[in-house]
Parts: sequence; C-alpha cells; structure tokens
Amino acid sequence: MRLCEALSLRLKDVNLPEFSVTVRGGKGNKDRIGIIGKSIIQELSHQMDLVKVCVRFPQIPVSLPTAINRKYPNAGYSLEWKYIFLQKGHRSLPLQVSL
Repeated sequence: MRLCEALSLRLKDVNLPEFSVTVRGGKGNKDRIGIIGKSIIQELSHQMDLVKVCVRFPQIPVSLPTAINRKYPNAGYSLEWKYIFLQKGHRSLPLQVSL
C-alpha cells in the first residue's frame, strides 16, 4: 500500500474482522481490496478508536468526493467517512484519551 493511499483511508474502508482494507482511487484511479497483517490489527484498531472519540466535534465535516457530497450533503459529518489518519492542517487527536 502506498503512503498516500494509507493516508486517505476512511473508517468505512477497513474491515478488521476480515483483515481487509479497501483502497479507493489507487494507482490508475482504480479501487482494490488488500489484506491487513495480523501484526498491525491492534494498533490500527486503537487508531480507529481514537478517531471515533474525536467525533465529539461533529460540526467539522470531512471532504467527500463531489458526487457523494452532492447526493448526501450531510455525509461529511458521518462517522464512516472520517479519515483514520488525520493530516497536517486538520484538527488533531487528543494526546491522551480514556476509552
């Protein structure tokens, strides 16, 4: 998986019970399904839990593909569309979170 593909993963793209990840718009602008190594499942699950905690601030939507944004104007506020890895310039995760 390329770095830019990993950074663009959303919660809905990861299926932990099946150890799979859907990469959308990858090389050649094609979607594909990959497998997740068992060695990173725990860390990835923890990162996803941190993102879910940050949903306490739903007034900040995420960017969406144009067609989705047009069809579902409030989808950017939905948990499933949140990015797993927040990037520079976006709001940051809390340093310590009680789960």
